[in-house]
Amino acid sequence: MEQKKSFSEKTALVLRAATVPPTTAAILVLVLCLANTDVFRSWLDVAATVFFLSVLPTLAYPISAAVPKLRAKGRDGQRDLAFLLSCVGYIAAMVYSTAFHRSRGLIFICSIYLFSVLLLLIANKLLNLRASGHACGATGPLLIGIYYFKALGFIIAALIYALMLWASLRIKRHTAKELFFGTGACVLACVLAWLCVYM
Repeated sequence: MEQKKSFSEKTALVLRAATVPPTTAAILVLVLCLANTDVFRSWLDVAATVFFLSVLPTLAYPISAAVPKLRAKGRDGQRDLAFLLSCVGYIAAMVYSTAFHRSRGLIFICSIYLFSVLLLLIANKLLNLRASGHACGATGPLLIGIYYFKALGFIIAALIYALMLWASLRIKRHTAKELFFGTGACVLACVLAWLCVYM
């Protein structure tokens, strides 16, 4: 018989689901729109960003459920397809933002996502560091929030980040080391994006 989950476990699962990369990317876009930042020049920018950063990676789950060969791979198959579609989405977002000469802010954000996925590939496939994609994907929007909203952004980001860490450790989805490497990959991605876009 499956053991009943405790309140803290249920809370951790909810927090974990709320901080998956597609969700945090969509929330980031919404917040930047509501704050009237200069990131998005049109509703097409908004729609394209949400589609490439949020919708496309999420399609991995219905696709893996619908395709028998992928369904047979279970959770690992879902993760692999989600990572692949994330790569495609982030590259497409970068192409859109640069080819159509969108705002520097949007190019900066798309650069962070692209560098993040490239650094995760290097960390996980070449260096075998097992960097957490969840931590990396959650950290990006939080750092962008700090960049745009300064002290208020820092306070909110610190709270969300702490909850994300606690949730991941509570349900044992990642180790502290994996979370550290995932966070580090995103911080480095932000630095590289800043150097490429603003320097």
